Amino acid sequence: MKYARRQTMHTDNNALRHAGTALAIALGVMFPVGIAGMALGMFTGALQWTTSLFLGLQAALTFVLLVSASSIRRAVAISTAIGAAATLVEFIGLATGFPFGTYYYSYTFEPFIVSNVPLAIVFAWYILVVNIVLAARTRAAGLRGTAATALAGGLFIMGIDIMLEPFASFVNRYWTWSGGTVPLQNYAAWFAIGAALIALTHSLLPRTSETRGEFRPAGLPVFLLGMTAAQCVIINVLNGYWIPTAAGLSIAGAAYWSIRHGKL
Repeated sequence: MKYARRQTMHTDNNALRHAGTALAIALGVMFPVGIAGMALGMFTGALQWTTSLFLGLQAALTFVLLVSASSIRRAVAISTAIGAAATLVEFIGLATGFPFGTYYYSYTFEPFIVSNVPLAIVFAWYILVVNIVLAARTRAAGLRGTAATALAGGLFIMGIDIMLEPFASFVNRYWTWSGGTVPLQNYAAWFAIGAALIALTHSLLPRTSETRGEFRPAGLPVFLLGMTAAQCVIINVLNGYWIPTAAGLSIAGAAYWSIRHGKL
């Protein structure tokens, strides 16, 4: 019986390792191609669906990492909770203008899952929240409490959004703000919602690692978070958005340092 259980765990571990490696390689290839395409103005109009594909692969790798840090059942529960919460808050935001402000998504940001909420934006919330929590659980940061992780993680997400707005709204036109400017309440909302989702995820993960077998991909959460930040930095700088990039990068960098070193 014990031998059979060990064999099952070994098989599961191999499946996780192969899936994680394949997804990381695919993302590593797609990233420079996507950056070059955006820089040259190639990924516009009909080709913008590739953004949803890229985010979908990032979300798939994030799910693999979440399973490796807990269990399939727990990973499904956490993923469902984050996805439902992100969908709900985006749906309310589009319908009422609260809490982000008044905005709408471009038809090119397909597919939509509920009303005009793109699947890609739900993936984006999921990728950021889960990988921040996983990064916080390594080294000294693994001793941090839920509140400290949520606060630092919320600041990180706000910093990413400061960089994301020119990248996604003004350069790629994935969404459009009423009046053409980003309201300050949007950044406060990303901080508050991000912190709440991080607190939820942190509380649902086991206190001690339940890493499955030998698959311990400690660097992959950082890889995914860094990829998100890097694409914003590169495209923003190429399009002259220096100030929001510097501001967002400073906030996200300070928050990440706090997450990794267990200091607030």
